[in-house]
Order: sequence, then C-alpha cells, then structure tokens
Amino acid sequence: GQPGDDGILRERLARVVAPSARPEDTVVLASHFEREDPELAERICAVATWREAASPRPTGRVQGAGAAELWACAARLAGQRGDQPLAIERYARALAMEPRREWIEDLAGRRLLHLGDLASHEKLAEASGELRRIEELHAEAARRWPQGPILPPLGRAVLALGRGFYTIGELDRAKPLLERALATGDAPDAIEMLAAMGASQLPGEGAERASRVAAIYAEAAAKAPAASAAKLLRRRAEALARAGRTGDATD
Repeated sequence: GQPGDDGILRERLARVVAPSARPEDTVVLASHFEREDPELAERICAVATWREAASPRPTGRVQGAGAAELWACAARLAGQRGDQPLAIERYARALAMEPRREWIEDLAGRRLLHLGDLASHEKLAEASGELRRIEELHAEAARRWPQGPILPPLGRAVLALGRGFYTIGELDRAKPLLERALATGDAPDAIEMLAAMGASQLPGEGAERASRVAAIYAEAAAKAPAASAAKLLRRRAEALARAGRTGDATD
C-alpha cells in the first residue's frame, strides 16, 4: 500500500462490496468512521437499508441474518444526531426482525427524548401518545424479559408528561401524572412540582397563608431526596420570610 493507507479500512471496504457481503460488514465499516465522522457512519448504514428497500428483487442481505444489526446501527446514529423520530422508526424495524433487550431499551430512551421535546413545545396530545407507546414497550419487555424492568424507568416518561401539563398550568392533568411518577420511585423530583402545586392552590393571603405554604414545603422536604429537599427548604425559607418569621427559617 501507499504511505498513509489504512489497511483495516481497505479490508472493511472490500468485505462490503464482495458478493458474500453480510449486513454485519456494513455495520463494522460504519463503526470505523463513527467517532470522527458520525454523519458518514450513519449514511453508510442508511444507504444499505435504502438500497435493499428500493430493490424490486431484494437480495436478502438486509432481510436475512444480521439485517437487524444494520437497522439498529442506523437508528443509533440517527438518535445521536438528534433525529429521534427517524431513530424510532429504524429501531422499530430492527426489533421487528430481531427482538433484543438492548434495542428495546434504546427505543424507549429515544421515545422518552421525543416525548420531552414534544412536551417542551406544548404538543401534549402527541406527547400523551408517546407515553402510551413507551408503556407498551415496557409491557412487551416485561413479557419477554421478566427478570427486571428495562431502562430508562417508566416513571421518567410519566414525569416528563406531567411536567409538560404543569408548565402550561393544566394542574388537574398534571397532578395524577406527577403522583404516579413519584410512586414509581424513579422520579423523586416530582415532589417539587407537587409541593409547588399544593402551595399555589392554597386560599387566603398574607402571613397566615405564607406560613401554610412554608408548612407544605417543609413536609415535602422531609420526604424528598437530598437534592430536592434543598430546593424545597429554600422555598420554605422564602415563605417564612414573607410571613415575617425569618427566625424560623433555620429550624
């Protein structure tokens, strides 16, 4: 070879174009570029799947053994690029060919990111549909792999939707979601929103109301993990200050 030639790359290219090429060979070639040029790596996987889909006489390379690896590769790289809908579509194809726990976890994670994006843009009807699909993934995984739940935890998806409703002020819809998320044990920060919601709905005004707000935050802080407790205690101190009870804030 010439100076600067990459013998490993040439070998991987030769395998991809050989008549005996397998989908796994394309995945290996894509991995060669993944760190330095992830977009090229994604195109390598994606083009192989598009070529097969467009062929009037499928060669069987993308539909036979190892085909799911190719779709999962294209899915993972699309997700890393931030295109969650495309990643979701590709993971669904991979899982239809070969169910794997690691891929269903990746798909659940991509759906969670997509849910969060929808909720942050106030597309809560679509986000609610995404939560249902995440629930279906968890149910399917529980049937296939009963040894334990998949990640990310379902509670994080419930929390993301609850936060979306909370942010736009639809508290009646937010509250049951936040309570459900908190009950899972996987979303302890839901208690911060629940406490703020309870405080905001207290009637009255002035020092008496501020004291009751402080009590809500104190009760929530006693149940919260350290990070959330610190935030809740700061809110308690602010409420006590409004009540004229600054001396009680350090109790």
